[in-house]
Amino acid sequence: MKRMNRRVAIAACALAVIVAVALFGSRVLVDADAYKARFEAAASDPLGLQIRVGGPLAFAFNGDLLLVMRDLHVTDASGAEVLSADRAEAAVAVLPLLFGKRHVRRIELSRPKILLTRDRAGALNWSRRAKPRGSRTVFDRARLTIRDGAVRYVDESTTGAVVATGVNAKIRDLRDLFAGGPSALSRASFRGDVSLKSIRSETLAVTDMSFRANARRGVLDLDPVAMRVFGGEGSASLRADLTDSIPRFRTRYTLSRFDIDQCLRVLSADTIATGAMDFAGTLAWTGRTPAEWKRSMNGEVVLSGRELLLRGQNLDHELSKFESSQSFNLLDVGSFFFAGPLGMAVTKGYDFARLVKRSDGGTRIRTIMSSWTVEGGALHANDVAMATEKNRMALTGRVDFVEQRFDSVTVAVVDEDGCAKVRQELRGTFQAPELTKPSILSALLGPARKVVTGAKDLLPLGPCTPFYAGSVPAPK
Repeated sequence: MKRMNRRVAIAACALAVIVAVALFGSRVLVDADAYKARFEAAASDPLGLQIRVGGPLAFAFNGDLLLVMRDLHVTDASGAEVLSADRAEAAVAVLPLLFGKRHVRRIELSRPKILLTRDRAGALNWSRRAKPRGSRTVFDRARLTIRDGAVRYVDESTTGAVVATGVNAKIRDLRDLFAGGPSALSRASFRGDVSLKSIRSETLAVTDMSFRANARRGVLDLDPVAMRVFGGEGSASLRADLTDSIPRFRTRYTLSRFDIDQCLRVLSADTIATGAMDFAGTLAWTGRTPAEWKRSMNGEVVLSGRELLLRGQNLDHELSKFESSQSFNLLDVGSFFFAGPLGMAVTKGYDFARLVKRSDGGTRIRTIMSSWTVEGGALHANDVAMATEKNRMALTGRVDFVEQRFDSVTVAVVDEDGCAKVRQELRGTFQAPELTKPSILSALLGPARKVVTGAKDLLPLGPCTPFYAGSVPAPK
């Protein structure tokens, strides 16, 4: 009976406070530093994460219990920091507190720094939580606001990091976060809008990105997504299904009129090529790690462009001397186009600048098409060709990015009927390719080599089965 009376008295007091707040709208902050240690423990235990407030802690009543924290730090079970913020506010419903329940209605983070790391087994650092104690924290249609945040993502199975800055987000109807399941998001639901000033990695710079997010029971949709990449306008959509132990992903992406010079700056500070190109891709994959993603990836990718200038050497001039010299050289970077949208994975790290500097010439590329089917992380050439002012070259074969191998890649100079005038084959690993005949794709992996060394490399004259019948027309 005494316990019951005590609860009634507490409820009556709480009701009186709520009525007073409703009448007078009190939002006077009360110094709560004396309760900081108790608050940190009470906030940490249900989440399994360690919460520490380095600066002042205060609270107020504004319909809800409002907690204001300065210099917030959150660490995982290993003691590694996963989040920090200059200032944080949390609004907690009052009545559920009387029954030992925590219903969070709103969280606001000012200048937060969020660290996401994925270990070699595919587990995120945010999943490294201690066993929650006490009643769990409930996010019931809560609002999350982020102002001027930064996110750093590191995958321990790869090198480098991805850093997002100028992150602003308004998330609504947040429910069931940390409610159990394969991941923290496996049962979460929310909707909202996110914008980022920039996202940068070693090879990519994205600016002015924005997207609408919608998650329901572990299925996350980002659609539409807009961004600028290499000076071009990009649009995309992404679906991540996190309901099972093995996540599933699907994306659609287009990038219009991007600057090829900016794209190739990751390979050389010198200008390798100039002009605008278009990219489009539809991909699906599964897994927890980048290695699993690569092995399971399927879809289509297309890179195309018109009126490009390839610096360093005049391919038409070299081809015109073929009959007398029986040899010609192709600029290494020309093979980048044949490698398709994923060509940088092969060409990264090689010195293109020395090849650009060796000649004052250039090649006008009227049309280029690089269309591939992706199956199990390998690219199969569908329509891969480019036309200069006087010549046309095409490629067939398969490039395996999982095993890092060329599988019977054949490059040919073709005539107006699509018949191969000269062709070479490349097979073997990216690191040590086997060239059955000198190939322009040898330039991917080292100095440019002679494409033709003698008459024996020429195909017999007469009727032929067309080597190429794609969309790139022959020069007129």
